[in-house]
Amino acid sequence: MGTKNPAAAAPTSAQAAWVSVLGKVIDEIEAWAEASSWPVSRKPKTISEEHIGTYAAPVLNIKPPGGWVVVEPIGQEVLGCDGRIDIYSFPTLHRVLLVREHGGWVLRTESGLLLHQKWGRKAFVNLVGDLTAA
Repeated sequence: MGTKNPAAAAPTSAQAAWVSVLGKVIDEIEAWAEASSWPVSRKPKTISEEHIGTYAAPVLNIKPPGGWVVVEPIGQEVLGCDGRIDIYSFPTLHRVLLVREHGGWVLRTESGLLLHQKWGRKAFVNLVGDLTAA
């Protein structure tokens, strides 16, 4: 009695690590949007995952010319990758997946095809243009 279960502590450190990784990429995306003079707002989203628990994640709403782009974290426990963020637009309803694989972020189509662009500011700005194009 009174002994902590080491397995119970693991989700807390895994959650903290994921929230840190997620926060960093969301902050980068927000900075890139602001550097492009696109208005950005944040709203919290609660995500519950079996192994890492429940946590708050920021959703970005970005207003580039031609529409809206939403950057929405989906979770860390996603089949086939180590985390996923959806990037979608209105009014076109196009969506691309930003997935974490082997410690880095890559862009994939909804069907899973890899978009051969190195993830960074240039890829993000180009992606926003493509997503909001009529």
